[in-house]
Amino acid sequence: VSNPNNFTWQAIAVAPDDETLALAPYDEPVYVSTNLGSTWTAITGSADWTGVAPTGNGNFVAVASGTGIFTNSGTTWVETETGGSWTSVSLAAGGTELVAANGSGGVYVSMNAGGTWSEVSGGAYSCIACSAAGNRMIAGVNGGPLYISTNSGTSFTEVTGVPTSAAWSGVASSSDGSKLEAVVDGGYIYTTANWGTTWTTNMTTADWTGVASSSSGSAMAAVINNYDVAGSYGIYTSQAGSLSSSTPGTAGYISGAQASAVELQCIGNGIFMPVSFYGTIWGN
Repeated sequence: VSNPNNFTWQAIAVAPDDETLALAPYDEPVYVSTNLGSTWTAITGSADWTGVAPTGNGNFVAVASGTGIFTNSGTTWVETETGGSWTSVSLAAGGTELVAANGSGGVYVSMNAGGTWSEVSGGAYSCIACSAAGNRMIAGVNGGPLYISTNSGTSFTEVTGVPTSAAWSGVASSSDGSKLEAVVDGGYIYTTANWGTTWTTNMTTADWTGVASSSSGSAMAAVINNYDVAGSYGIYTSQAGSLSSSTPGTAGYISGAQASAVELQCIGNGIFMPVSFYGTIWGN
């Protein structure tokens, strides 16, 4: 995946086709790729974009902190919800059902591709994502816990096995909701493959600001926005099995399927972070 610009990326999203990607930056245009990040196109209109969701057929919904919720059919942004500290937006299947989080309080659902919104529950969440059916959701609180909902956002239950007080900045879900990812700004990437029952800590500490998942949950992408921490304002990708850390020191090593390749970047103290990969890579 190429990095279109060294912007402060705040969110990344993958469309249900697993081909279209969207990047939401701070005070810059939203960037879109229809070829898995090989090339990117900017959508005119800058804002403090905090979340974006590709809804199919070249249409997008994005949220901007302090401004509102917007839809775009490929030309201009149209505001459908005014004001609010919107932090995140996620798409369910079909391109019409979406869920959005308001940092000032409230989980909102749209059943008409972002045209109108209805509040379904309270809670000041910093990030939110839903399954394809929209019945399972994962949400995080900045400086608080991680939560899961199994009733379309009507109520949320605190997740165990992850930090109970962290700067949760991005979450993602597979289409069935069984595989979940969550990132911490200034922390780690956390993943689960069993509906949130147990979690794995991945990668290294960095200013992770967003994460996205493929429909199957076997591939994911995350964005980082602090050059001093990870050495790059970049986009990082991974496949199932490639997020586990290797054993520290000379005893640790990485393995991969035949013809797989990985590019590593030294981030200090003898620690290397994957920058790009092809195939399947994992740590030992």
